[in-house]
Amino acid sequence: MADPKDLAARLRHLASGAVEWRVQDPVEKCYCISFNYGDTADPERAAREWLAVHQTRFPNSQHAHYEVAKVRWFSVLEQAALDAADLLDSAGVSGMDTSASDGANE
Repeated sequence: MADPKDLAARLRHLASGAVEWRVQDPVEKCYCISFNYGDTADPERAAREWLAVHQTRFPNSQHAHYEVAKVRWFSVLEQAALDAADLLDSAGVSGMDTSASDGANE
C-alpha cells in the first residue's frame, strides 16, 4: 500500500492548475475578462493591451481602475485531489499519533 505522504505529494504534483491573466478589481478580485495560453501565445500582453485600450476609450468605465493579475485556478477534479491530499496528510499524521498513543495506553 502506498505511503499517505507520498500519495499526497503525487496528488499535489498532478493538480497543477491552469494559469490565466485577468483584468480584475485590485481589491475585490472580481474580473471582467481573462486570457490564457489556449487563447493566445502571450496572455499577459493581451490582457495589458485590452486594459490599455479600454482605459483610453472608456476612462470613466467601472473597469477603468482594474489591473492585470496572473491567477492560477484549479478544476473541480484538481481541487478534489488537493483536498484529498490534505486529508491524507492529516490521516498520516494522526495515524502515527494514534498508534503511538495506543501503545502508551496499554
